[in-house]
Amino acid sequence: VFCVRLFFLLQSEAAETLPNYIGETVHVAGVVVTDPDRRATSLHVNVRVQKVDDTSANGTLLALVPRNAELSYGDHVVVSGTITLPASFETDTGRTFDYAGYLRVQGVSAMMQQANLESTL
Repeated sequence: VFCVRLFFLLQSEAAETLPNYIGETVHVAGVVVTDPDRRATSLHVNVRVQKVDDTSANGTLLALVPRNAELSYGDHVVVSGTITLPASFETDTGRTFDYAGYLRVQGVSAMMQQANLESTL
């Protein structure tokens, strides 16, 4: 069962085009694929990408939009900002947290911190 899951994870990652846009400031259109997670300063939203700057694209992006944004699972959104790779960080206990690995398990391959919510449909 584990091998089958790993096969499908690697196959879906190979089909992703989102990593091609790392470091670029773009407009991303897609669908909210999980319940948004409201934090102290932002709303974390997993977006299944359909287009990047009007070009078809594939992948899942973690967008950090303003905390007061009203979004729900299934909403179609357009966000803008710079696409980055998730970075590991040191926890309060001094351990390094593999944030990229944590997000990868959820199918997320890139982030957009300080994303601007352009529209919802």
